[in-house]
Amino acid sequence: MIRVYAAATHPVFSGAAYENLAARTEGTEAAERQREAIRKAIAFKKYEFDAHGVEMNQRYRSSAVVTDGQIEPAFALDADLHYQPTTWPWSLIPCTVVPFVPSGLSIVVTTPFCRT
Repeated sequence: MIRVYAAATHPVFSGAAYENLAARTEGTEAAERQREAIRKAIAFKKYEFDAHGVEMNQRYRSSAVVTDGQIEPAFALDADLHYQPTTWPWSLIPCTVVPFVPSGLSIVVTTPFCRT
């Protein structure tokens, strides 16, 4: 079923929701506070969605992981936000796409420790 609304009766573009939306364009202090709150919410979400380190910087610690005695490398940047590749044992390895091989096929190289 398709509903056709006139702008004045549409649930989003009428009533309190529309008035609230329209109020953000005004030059009042209340409108500026609301716009600033929206900017902060977007900045928070941008950080959340751009946080590749949360997934990719996982390092497994276990008695099954044997190192060569070196100290585990520290993160140079924000570990939640930035992916920082390392050869540390049992850290995740990114996948690699080889765009061209003589057969003309693309190859995706993965490992059991690879995040796609």
